[in-house]
Amino acid sequence: MDWYLAAPYLILCIIGIVMVYSASADVAMQVGGTPQSYLRKQAIYVILGIAVAFGVAMVNLRKFRGRGTRHVLMWTVLTLLVYVALFGARVNGAQGWISLGFMSIQPAEICKLVFALFYADYFARQNDPSQLRNVSRDIPDWKRYLPWIYLVAALGLILKQPDTGGFLINAIIFVVITSVAVLPLGWSLLISVGFFLGSLLFAVPLSKFVLLWTHGYQAARFTGFLEPFKNASSSGAQLVNSYYAISNGGIFGSGIGNSIQKNGVSPGS
Repeated sequence: MDWYLAAPYLILCIIGIVMVYSASADVAMQVGGTPQSYLRKQAIYVILGIAVAFGVAMVNLRKFRGRGTRHVLMWTVLTLLVYVALFGARVNGAQGWISLGFMSIQPAEICKLVFALFYADYFARQNDPSQLRNVSRDIPDWKRYLPWIYLVAALGLILKQPDTGGFLINAIIFVVITSVAVLPLGWSLLISVGFFLGSLLFAVPLSKFVLLWTHGYQAARFTGFLEPFKNASSSGAQLVNSYYAISNGGIFGSGIGNSIQKNGVSPGS
């Protein structure tokens, strides 16, 4: 068990349970439930999630590194994305969901995991001379382009939904894996910090530029960010209530259970 990963995960789960209880106790009573109803539900989900996480952690990752397994995973994701494009359910303007009756799945989310597994293994093999020699003898020329065909096809199908957020996250996963595989660690960290600082500095002008190329619910998100108080009852409601929460509680909040924004005001409470 890698406790450098497991410990923050468990700590965040505990913080999440506490925050859900703090935000939902009053709302639960308003709808006729008990103050602990959402707390119990969140705790059950956390326990199930931990069980699944520990189960997955016991799986030998070498099982996913076989050439056939990697390609089957990628073809499965592409098949799901094609199915979504043809028959998927439309939610909030994006046709990106597959309804199973008791639950819905979003192939763009599955694609994140498959991208990480597939391209991490791909670049690891490229950086291993012995693997590269073996691969060069066995794979026909046209199959060498499959990783790039997968990339373009998956990102194109996600963008077609349109799911701009899913497209960007999957693209960033690929870019991060590529930079770590190709560049020295120092350069990778420098690029990451530069990208983060650049996002902060140019968030507003970049949003105004992107706004020219978006429409519908996508444009509403940018207008809500740029002018939240002019859209306080619609796309800017979340940001406006966040301002109120910070104004009332400061950086460290008003204390567990003391916020007034949770009383049926803040979206997503």
